[in-house]
Amino acid sequence: MPEPSAHFLTKAYAIFAKDLRLELRTKYALNTILMFGVISLVAV
Repeated sequence: MPEPSAHFLTKAYAIFAKDLRLELRTKYALNTILMFGVISLVAV
């Protein structure tokens, strides 16, 4: 029988992967990540 923590991590990863696919499909997260990268490079 698998440990409860392993079962929780499997469910958490599945939800994370689903949300990541949804965000990348809308391109909203990609624009945010790119803007963060540009601002970080300019600030440093």
